[in-house]
Amino acid sequence: MNEPEKTTVGDAAQWATYCAKRAQEFQEALEAFRLGNLQATTERGFSPARIAELEKTVDDMARGRDEMVSLANMWANVAGALHLAEGKES
Repeated sequence: MNEPEKTTVGDAAQWATYCAKRAQEFQEALEAFRLGNLQATTERGFSPARIAELEKTVDDMARGRDEMVSLANMWANVAGALHLAEGKES
């Protein structure tokens, strides 16, 4: 039987950093998208239905950002727990 791969503190910290960076990218994309929507709706006079569709996209992007923040926090907690566990093993 194969032994499961062990996650190290460094692995967990790298995942936390990766997820935090992706969350920041989501946030930047979200802000740019919102700004673009504001300009488009005022300049082009989009219909209320189109504006609602764009706002749903913004909400979906915000949920994606929130998921990445949650994953970053989870991996940071894993790294902290592994660090404590490794300290107790020594």
